[in-house]
Amino acid sequence: MRRPEAWVRDCPDKPAVVDGERTLTWREWNSAADRLADWLDRTVPDNPVAAVYLHSRVEWFVVNLALAKLDRQQVAVNWRLSVSEVRHVLADSGAGVLFLDAPDPLAGARLCEGLDTLAVPLRGDGAGVDLPTAIRLGRDTPRVSTGRARPVIYTSGTTGRPKGVVKANGRDDTAPPAVLAYLAARRRRYPATADNRTLVSLPLHHGAGEGQAQRALAAGGTVYLMDRFDPEGALELIQRHRITEWSTVPTMLFRLRALPAEVLERYDVSSLERVGVGGASVPYALKDWAIDFFGEGRLHEAYGATEVGTITSMPPHLHREKPYSCGKALDLVELRVVDRQGNTVPAGTEGELQVRTPLTIDRYVGGPELGGDDLTEDGFFRVGDLGRLDEDGFLYVTGRAKDMVVSGGVNIYPAEVEQALRECPGVVDAAVVGVPDEEMGELVVAYCEVGPGSDLTREALLEHAAERLAAFKLPRRVHLVPELPRNAMLKVVKNTLRAWAAEEPESAR
Repeated sequence: MRRPEAWVRDCPDKPAVVDGERTLTWREWNSAADRLADWLDRTVPDNPVAAVYLHSRVEWFVVNLALAKLDRQQVAVNWRLSVSEVRHVLADSGAGVLFLDAPDPLAGARLCEGLDTLAVPLRGDGAGVDLPTAIRLGRDTPRVSTGRARPVIYTSGTTGRPKGVVKANGRDDTAPPAVLAYLAARRRRYPATADNRTLVSLPLHHGAGEGQAQRALAAGGTVYLMDRFDPEGALELIQRHRITEWSTVPTMLFRLRALPAEVLERYDVSSLERVGVGGASVPYALKDWAIDFFGEGRLHEAYGATEVGTITSMPPHLHREKPYSCGKALDLVELRVVDRQGNTVPAGTEGELQVRTPLTIDRYVGGPELGGDDLTEDGFFRVGDLGRLDEDGFLYVTGRAKDMVVSGGVNIYPAEVEQALRECPGVVDAAVVGVPDEEMGELVVAYCEVGPGSDLTREALLEHAAERLAAFKLPRRVHLVPELPRNAMLKVVKNTLRAWAAEEPESAR
């Protein structure tokens, strides 16, 4: 994997990043980054941390490369966070500068008020320096990068305040040998070349989106950006640019599958060589559809966590042989399933998943060393998922430990109920939560996202589910909604669903 400056030398006029109608060549990218790095070095010389609050656009990459040339940390800020959450990230990380593209030019001043953080907006208000001005003021002094800025990714914060994780650079010779070996093994599993044309529709503030883009660029490929996911828009980009690689989350594939057949047939996706999927459990029916739509051997499922990196990968040719598995552990990954006492359980037995990789963190940014709730004494991270391993070492994730519903003293796994609901015609996606009940302890409540113009009824949905689930697992309340609440990675925010269920008037239950 090569540094950007090497590709500037070899193919200066080749497109590196394409954002709609805007194209940044390798030469243009490197020159802008050199100028910005010079301005930063003179303006904020003593703080090695910069926060980036930008959507998926070419400027994100200019900032990233400038920070890499200064060997600084880049704190990725989720653009869906509230003002108080963004201020928490800035204070928690100690960022000395904030790059942002908020539509309000005064937003930076409000976000940085009372903090030792300089706001650099994409579009200025005349009171300070904006990003284009900073680039123009910088001197065109060539600098050599470390490959990429040192990434700090903040967790989604769906269960509390966002927490920062310092990620491995991957091209830094000072990294521990085990980290470099793990990253090299991961690159062998997912090889990239200069011929790759990669569609990035995952947000760049998340490790998956940022990692996919960096992997493509390190190999000399071209990245095509899609800031806000639209299923037909993605198909149009794939056809127009002859995209070879695309990484998704299940929600994207659900929404793609929900398009009318005549729309799906309108686009040519035969250029795709690899379609990645991860970030949440992938129902087998969805995998089966994706294999038929994209073609055999192209769907690559992975399972991982921000705190430990990629954990498992599923060989494309085994999806139908082991339909409910998310694959085997990567090289240098230790994976175990334990019971409530922490004892490793036999193959086929469900329990809590614990993982140890060379990337496993021992603390969050600004926090103390992790304790037993997160990290075991022997260094295994508790990812919060339940699952089992089969005799061949393949992993099956069965749900989130904290999402378990206990109704009438019986454990009910939301993932199982959700899968049954998603198989009903007219359902785009489904999410299940437990709500307190005086008699049963908890009740199963389902929220189902239905497509436009759907005539699906609650009665028909429950009849469908009753054919697939035991009676005690059936939802006691079902809501048909036009859209489920999601975070920037399109994961369903179940805390919001629990709040909705709690606020529901008694008469509507």
